[in-house]
Amino acid sequence: MDELFEKRINYLHQVVFFLALLLIGRLFYVQLVRGDYYLARAELNSSRQIVVDAPRGDIVTSDGVTIVSSRPAYVVSYLVPSTKEQREQVIPLLAEILADYGVTEETINQAIERNRGFSYRPIRLAVDVAEETVLQIDERRMELPGVIVERQAVRDYRYGNLASYLIGGLGAITENKEKEYLAAGYRRDATVGIFGLENAFENVAPELSLRGQDGYRLVEVDSWGRLISAVGETPPVAGNSMVLTIDFELQAVAEQALADIVARLNDTDQRYKQKPSKGAVIVLNVKTGAILAWASYPNFDPGRWAKTPELWTGNIPLNAFPVGSTIKPLISLLALTDGVASPTEKFYCPGYLQVGATRKHCANRSGHGYLTLEEGIKVSCNVVYYNIAQRLVVKYGRAGAMDKIGDMVKMMQFGTEVPLSFAPGYLRAPGIIPTAENFRRIYNYTPYPGEVWDVAIGQGIMEFTPLQMVSYVSMLANGGYHYQPYIVEQILSPAGEINFQAEPQLLAKVDLDESALAIVRKGMHEVTLPGRPGGPGAGSAYYLFTYDPVMRNGQKVEVAAKTGSAEVGPGISPHSWFIGYAPFEDPEIAIAVFVEHGRWGATAAVPVAHAVIKTYFEETTYTPGEKVLP
Repeated sequence: MDELFEKRINYLHQVVFFLALLLIGRLFYVQLVRGDYYLARAELNSSRQIVVDAPRGDIVTSDGVTIVSSRPAYVVSYLVPSTKEQREQVIPLLAEILADYGVTEETINQAIERNRGFSYRPIRLAVDVAEETVLQIDERRMELPGVIVERQAVRDYRYGNLASYLIGGLGAITENKEKEYLAAGYRRDATVGIFGLENAFENVAPELSLRGQDGYRLVEVDSWGRLISAVGETPPVAGNSMVLTIDFELQAVAEQALADIVARLNDTDQRYKQKPSKGAVIVLNVKTGAILAWASYPNFDPGRWAKTPELWTGNIPLNAFPVGSTIKPLISLLALTDGVASPTEKFYCPGYLQVGATRKHCANRSGHGYLTLEEGIKVSCNVVYYNIAQRLVVKYGRAGAMDKIGDMVKMMQFGTEVPLSFAPGYLRAPGIIPTAENFRRIYNYTPYPGEVWDVAIGQGIMEFTPLQMVSYVSMLANGGYHYQPYIVEQILSPAGEINFQAEPQLLAKVDLDESALAIVRKGMHEVTLPGRPGGPGAGSAYYLFTYDPVMRNGQKVEVAAKTGSAEVGPGISPHSWFIGYAPFEDPEIAIAVFVEHGRWGATAAVPVAHAVIKTYFEETTYTPGEKVLP
C-alpha cells in the first residue's frame, strides 16, 4: 500500500516538473525571444469605447403618418492621441475638411478640453456628413490617424419643415445644461433635444423619453488612434415612439394655406405698404383640448434650426397681437349679462358715435342703420360696441368700465398660463388684459371714455396670442369648458406597448349665461351667412362659406365665426383674424387664424380658415407642397 502511494507521488512530481518546464520555456520565449515585440504592442495598443447611438423614437400623427424617424448617416469622430505632436498633425487638416459643419481648430480643441478624463472615448465632431466629405477623409486617411467615420442614427424629417415648431430640434449639450445632463448619465458630446417636443421628452423617465439607450463597441487601437480590431459590442435600444394629436392632412393644409396667402398678398398694391410675413393656425378639439393642427409661418428646417433667424420668438401662436373685432362676442356676453344691452334692442349706426367731443367711426362709414346685438356681431358694427362701452362708462365710471371688460376677459381664462409640453425654448407672450391698472402703468393716466370704446372693439391696450384666442372660441363653442390643450396622445415602447395615454384635462368650468351665450352664438353663425331682407348686410365671412360651403356626407356643415381687422397704427396694414367653430349645432373643432398685416379679416384669415375647415370635414386627399389657395 505504501509502495503504491509512493509511486503515485513520484508520478505527480514528474507531471508538475514537466509543466513547470513548459511554463519556464514559454516565459523565456515571451520575455527574451519575443519580448521586444510584446513590449512594443503593449505600449502602442489600448482599448477604446465607441458609442453606438440609439435611434430616437419615431413621431407619428394621429392618422398614422410617421413625420419624424431615424436614418443612418455618416458621423466623424476623433480618437484623441496622447501626444501633442500627434494632435498638431491632425487637427488643422481635420478642421479644414469639416469647415462646412462649423468645425474649427478652436472648436476641436475645446471639445478635447471638455472631454478630458474620457480619452477612452472618441469625440464626436460632425454629424450627418456628406459622402463627398467622407471621401476626402478616406483619401487622406494616412494623414488623419484617430479620425473615425462611422454610420450612426440621425433624425429623418420625412416631410421637411412640417410641424417644425412642434417637433423642435436637436443639438449639443449647452454649457448651462451640462451639469444637469452629466448627472443624468449623458456623455458630454451627446446630441440632445434643445427645444420643442425633442426637448420636452428628452431627460425624462425612460418609459416616456424619445431618447433610447446607447450601445457601445469596444475596439483596440494603436498609439495613433488607428483601429486594429473589434473586441466586443453592446447593441443600442431604440427610444419610445410618440403619437401626436395632430392630423397629418389638416396640419399640411394649414401650413400651405398660410404660405399661399402670404405669397398672394405680397403684391404691388401700394395701398398696403406692409406685406404679410407671419401667420398662425391652431385647430382644437372642443371636447378634449387636443390640438389637431398647429401651424406657424414661416416655419424652419428642423435639421438646420441653428441658421433660423428669430427662432425663439418665431412660434407665432405664442406671440401676442391686437385682436380687433374677434373680441366682440366677449363684449356681447358682458353687455347681455350686465344688463347694459338686451337681445331685442335696436342700436342705431349712422356710421359713427359721438359723445361730447369724442367721435369715432364705424368701418362702414355710411352706417348700418338699426340693428340688434346679434346683427352687430354679424356685420361687425363698431358703433354697437361703442354704445356698449359708453353705457359701461356711465354705469361704472371710466376706470370701472375698463375693469369690467378686464374682468370678463379674465373670466374667459385669458389670464391663465397654460402649460404646453412642446413650448420649452420658445418665448411666450402672456398677452395684455385691459384693466385700468394696466392702462395707467403704460400711459400714466386713467383711460378716457374713447379709450374704453377702443377696447370694446379689440383695439387699445388689448393683445392676445392665437393660442389664447382659440381657447376662447372653444369655450364659446362648448359652453364654458376650458380644457388643457395637448399635443401628445400616446407614448409607445419599442415593442409597441402603451407607456402613456393622454386624457382630457378640464382646467376650469366658466359659468356662462345660457341665454346670452345663445344670442352670441347665433350672431357668430350669421357671420358666415349672406344678408337677409331688411337686415344690415351680409356676414363678414359669408362669401366663401356661402358659395363654397363646407360639406360632410352630402350635407352642409354650418360654421360659426368672427373676423377681425386689428389696426396697429396710422397708415399701417392691419392684422387679419378669424376665430370660429363647427358644426354650429354640435361643435367638434375650434379654429383661430392670424395673418400679420393681412389687411382685413376677410382678405387673409377667412380663406385660410375656410380651406382648413373644409379639409377637416370633407374627404379629401392632399399632397404636401400643392397649393391650397389659388
